[in-house]
Amino acid sequence: MDANAWIRTIESKFTLLHVPCSEENKARFAAQQLRESAHLWCDHYSAMLQAGHVVIWEEFRNAFRSHHIPEGLMDRKLNEFLALTQGNRTVVQYAQAFNDLSRYAGYHADTDAKKCVCFCRGLNTKLRDRLNPIRIDTYNELVNLAITQEDCFTAHQVEKKRKAPAGPSIAQPPIYHLVQNNPPQNSQRSAQQGRWVIWPQQEQQNHAAPSSQQQQQRFNAHHQAMTTAVLDVEDQIILLETARKPDNKIKAKDPTKIIRTRTRGRPVK
Repeated sequence: MDANAWIRTIESKFTLLHVPCSEENKARFAAQQLRESAHLWCDHYSAMLQAGHVVIWEEFRNAFRSHHIPEGLMDRKLNEFLALTQGNRTVVQYAQAFNDLSRYAGYHADTDAKKCVCFCRGLNTKLRDRLNPIRIDTYNELVNLAITQEDCFTAHQVEKKRKAPAGPSIAQPPIYHLVQNNPPQNSQRSAQQGRWVIWPQQEQQNHAAPSSQQQQQRFNAHHQAMTTAVLDVEDQIILLETARKPDNKIKAKDPTKIIRTRTRGRPVK
């Protein structure tokens, strides 16, 4: 890319000559300005020419550019120009990159109108929306207007931040909480296996965490009550079976004697 810069520098020196310089003398003057590897190329280029051939400036410039700037590199720079956008850069930075790559754009940016279209297309959305309705004649006017609009946006953001309520100056350290890692227990307890003890209603109201001794006493009372109920049922069965037998010596009108006999000792089944 330094080759293009060197060519522009040489062409700017042509205008400083008091006497108009011919195209042949321009090529000779440019060859005298080459140094090191570029000068070696010039010697090789001159040796390849036919005897008596006069090289003019345009021929020399094209040969110098084609050697130092390969065609593949030119295509790469053209693609970079066509894909160039502002992104996170300021308008000034974007304009500098645009100007550097526009030298390789060829017919895509050979007029001010085309350069304005390509430059506006790569601007950020806010700037592009502001500049599209405005009629702009030159590329320089477009760049200046984009810089002005960017300054307005920046001032608006600063004013908005200034009016916003200020938060804590020092960031609060994160607060950690202890969280139980165990799986949540089911709110409804599963049915207990074994015997259920039904407490009287009055005792349920006054019941509050009985001791182990109280639980044992209540269990014994309940067990005795259940045993008595079983004996009552067995006595009734024995009474019915005795009443049905015709040869029973005990009278049916006094069946309590049978029940007392059965319940004094171990119940007979």
